[in-house]
Amino acid sequence: MWRFATCEFDELKLQLRVRGEPVDLELKPVEVLLHLLRHANEVVTKEELLNAVWPGLAVVDGSLATAVSKLRKALGDDDSAIILTVPRVGYRLAAPVEVSPAKKDKQTTADPAPTEPILETSQPEGSKTGWSKPRWSWPVTAAVAVALLAALNPIAVLPAGLFFGFLEAGALAMQREVGVQSSLVYVIQGLTMVFVLCALAINSKQRRV
Repeated sequence: MWRFATCEFDELKLQLRVRGEPVDLELKPVEVLLHLLRHANEVVTKEELLNAVWPGLAVVDGSLATAVSKLRKALGDDDSAIILTVPRVGYRLAAPVEVSPAKKDKQTTADPAPTEPILETSQPEGSKTGWSKPRWSWPVTAAVAVALLAALNPIAVLPAGLFFGFLEAGALAMQREVGVQSSLVYVIQGLTMVFVLCALAINSKQRRV
């Protein structure tokens, strides 16, 4: 917001007020005023004003003189005390100028209602298929059954060893699909190995007898 003499000029809205009343003014005189305000108390040449207000256009000095005349009339500057003419050079804004940030329009907007944070809960990938809990008890049961079978029947030792490999692969698959913790998989593998080793030891003892 520019203030000088009895005038106010809102640069954001390009609005001029004289003694508190809005004044209608064409765009070119407004641009001349803005350029003079930005160079207050400085002599601004006609060429500089022509380049600033009519950039890239071939304009005669008469157009600038007309714009300054309309500006003076809007400001009530009948005696040219606000905008001085510097003969054969240009113009100077002679009034003291104050500048301050323009007042923004107040917007009455309701404060948004506070939103509660959404807590994301992670769940095992296998739960997406509808399983209520990981089905990990079957490998232990199968291991016990295979170990007992191997202990009772020496011929079953080889299938027991083969089944141990299958059981290990199944445990790893459960780790990926059901979400079984890796420590639990290691426990299953360890138990299966113990059972198979026990079966082998019993078979070896029976052969010696």
